[in-house]
Amino acid sequence: MATVSTIPQKSIAVLPFENLSDDKSAAYFAEGIQDEILTKLASIADLKVISRTSTAKYKSKPEDLKTVSQQLRVANVLEGSVQKAADKVRVNVQLIDARADSHLWAKSYDRDLADVFAIQSEVAQEIADSLKAKLSPAEANTMASAPTKDMQAYDLFLKGEFEQRVANSNFRPEAFDQAARWYKEAIARDPNFALAIAQLAMCQLRRHWLTEPLSEADLMEAGRLAKQALTLAPDLPEAHVAVMLFHYYGFREYEQALTEFQRALELRPNYSLALQFIAFVHRRQGKWDRTVEELKKSIVQDPGDAICPGRPCRDVYLSAHVERRSRLGSACAHHRSARSHCHADVAAQFFESNREHARTFATTCQLPAGRPAAS
Repeated sequence: MATVSTIPQKSIAVLPFENLSDDKSAAYFAEGIQDEILTKLASIADLKVISRTSTAKYKSKPEDLKTVSQQLRVANVLEGSVQKAADKVRVNVQLIDARADSHLWAKSYDRDLADVFAIQSEVAQEIADSLKAKLSPAEANTMASAPTKDMQAYDLFLKGEFEQRVANSNFRPEAFDQAARWYKEAIARDPNFALAIAQLAMCQLRRHWLTEPLSEADLMEAGRLAKQALTLAPDLPEAHVAVMLFHYYGFREYEQALTEFQRALELRPNYSLALQFIAFVHRRQGKWDRTVEELKKSIVQDPGDAICPGRPCRDVYLSAHVERRSRLGSACAHHRSARSHCHADVAAQFFESNREHARTFATTCQLPAGRPAAS
């Protein structure tokens, strides 16, 4: 458990935004507003920003913020709500010092729906100013940027994002397909919507990896989309990740994949997904020391661990590697109570270069199989 003195002052978690719209199916829109604010903050190197996958389990307004601060190792949290009606939107946000449970500032934005991008930028900028974060010119440009000028395309894109999060959790081909349809509709309205094009490519490539392999033609089309997104927006982190997934998931071209991942991390320093994938590539290359260090760093940004279904499983891996796996059995026994949250395939991922250790890990922990390997 982190102590107050070890938690950096310039750290924040953006908690799930509450959907106050009369239309409860508009939850995707509230999630999209939260995600865009978080993404803008994640581009600031001077801040520590927690991944949304680690905040998703919390309520919009948790009762015990001090516990949230300790669990996520952050000093501040942002709470918010979104109300969407016709062509109007209201966004309420409040920045809170979670260690003391004291409000730093609160603000309401009542705007036309077309101004939603300005709201996102203003909220992110006020947070950065409040936390005294230093921004480079490139980071300032990212904060002020909008992914598209077409609000209807953006709404369709947010529906695709919502559906892809569902697909990434249930691994159902039809969920990936529905996400792809929303992305395609968004792109039809704005053919230069680079973020939607990149996410469509990633959606198809994750479907290829996690559910059913794509045909050679469909795989190459996903690669074309990824490269198109990169051509449209060379400094878009998601475009670099899409190209990387094409090399990684499509052809196991590790060096090309690493180049793209590292560029994505340069562009968005708090991009925990990119950091995790860099670790996974190094793991496949048998570079265990680098893998361990990168996974340790990813825990800082994503303490809820989006890739491994349970942190104890990854913690066992880290400790086992440091000890040269000599105490694997006792480490697994120590975490046996958490076995329902882990899966045998995770062991197989982490110990791919030594299958005997993988079998020992899975057997000793009595881990159930079932979830496809995400890496």
